[in-house]
Amino acid sequence: IKLKDQTVLTDLDGVASFENLTTGNYLVESNLLTDSEGWFKAGNSPVLMNKSQTLLIPLTRGVQIIGSVIAQKATYSRSFDSIKLSGVRVSAIGSDDQVYSGITDKAGKFKIFVPFGKYTVDASSSTIDEQFQFAQDSYELNIDNADSNYELTFYLIEKKRKLNIKKFDNN
Repeated sequence: IKLKDQTVLTDLDGVASFENLTTGNYLVESNLLTDSEGWFKAGNSPVLMNKSQTLLIPLTRGVQIIGSVIAQKATYSRSFDSIKLSGVRVSAIGSDDQVYSGITDKAGKFKIFVPFGKYTVDASSSTIDEQFQFAQDSYELNIDNADSNYELTFYLIEKKRKLNIKKFDNN
């Protein structure tokens, strides 16, 4: 928690204290330093500090986006078993340009916690084998309901290849 040029960390109970502040308006800034499992700060707010007082800093509940990256085998594929689904970065970019990201596990599953808002959710192809591409690598989501589940699937398909068929003359 930061007030002007003073910064303190909360204790295990989430309590922090500032001493000997002069009376005045302060912008209370806070940052979450650990994975909050879907809880987000409500924003920085100006507060009049004029006595010894307790200030509660609210958190708001966000929503979880879950999903997976699934590989689809082409008809004549030989190297399909070698595709690695882990390590694909999936990012939700908010209308305020805030980015929330997750990484797929070895089964291709991911989860991202985001606050309410409008997002473009992208899957990065930078860790994907060059012979594959996403059928759709971006989705638009309007997240406005804490009771809703948001699940996305990104399909990896093999890029089209040209088959050369040679015919031999039996004469």
